[in-house]
Amino acid sequence: MISKKRDIVKNSEEEELKELEFDKRYLEFLKLLVRYLNKTPILNLSTIAREANVSVATAWRLFHLRFGKKGIELRVEPCYPNLRLRPFVFLVKSTQNLLEEDIPYALATYRAYKGFKGFLVFSAVPEEYLSQVEDYMKKLGQIVEYYELDRHLVTDISFDFYLTKELPSEVPVYQTPLKRIDFDDLDLRILAAMQELQLYPSKIASKLGGNKKTIEYRIKRRVKFLIEGFRAYFPPRIDKEKFTYAYVIKGSNKEFPRVSCLPFIKTAASGRSTLFVIASVPHEYKRLFLDLLSDIGEWTEIYLGEFKEKPVPYEYFDPSAKTWKPF
Repeated sequence: MISKKRDIVKNSEEEELKELEFDKRYLEFLKLLVRYLNKTPILNLSTIAREANVSVATAWRLFHLRFGKKGIELRVEPCYPNLRLRPFVFLVKSTQNLLEEDIPYALATYRAYKGFKGFLVFSAVPEEYLSQVEDYMKKLGQIVEYYELDRHLVTDISFDFYLTKELPSEVPVYQTPLKRIDFDDLDLRILAAMQELQLYPSKIASKLGGNKKTIEYRIKRRVKFLIEGFRAYFPPRIDKEKFTYAYVIKGSNKEFPRVSCLPFIKTAASGRSTLFVIASVPHEYKRLFLDLLSDIGEWTEIYLGEFKEKPVPYEYFDPSAKTWKPF
């Protein structure tokens, strides 16, 4: 009887070790995947498999099967300056359910709790309509706070942080060169498809009813300049630990990559002296995380509930005039 129990324990330990080894391999694959996409936004699993020293079949399984099981999210963050958009964060008290409202240029809407029940709205507003956005949001409710930002902050992700609890000394930042891009409706639809993780030109062509060669040409020539970068969001595995918060940090933007590189940061956007992040911080790392924020400057925490997200707002683009539509 004792022998059987020992066998059960031994088998359990072997399974845990096997899972851990697989996770290490997966994390290495994930690092290479994100770095590759931040250089070339067209997915090529053969190249990534070669660099990761795994078979193409293994790379395919790691990419297509493990994301859902591990709760990992690969995000394609738009380059707002090249899209001629400006990101805003609004904290709104409202009697309306803003999750059910079609708010122009809103990319994410969350139920939010900060001493009151309200909503957090993350928007990307056309530069020519910046003077109108506050008046429009006031129609939806009382604006408690709002923050004007510049662009997404995309960095390498420190996946080892869960094991070491140590921050890297240097954090590579990925920024798309700012330039005037003559984009059109098809470019925006391609970008939206990529945000839905359609990363093969053939899949995008099938979704949009276009030609694969045309899609590939557009990505290489124009759409890549509309993408700030790719980031992997690696939240805690245990659901009961997965509380989601928004943080607004005031401080030196030179310090912001130290926050953006953490694996539980879902998204990050920065301004001259403001960093906005959405994060699912595991309980055991919460104190360390808040100490980091305090080292950088003043910070505010907002608890988030249910939400909806949308890709780049191509439906508000006028294809004939090649301009964004007014509110």
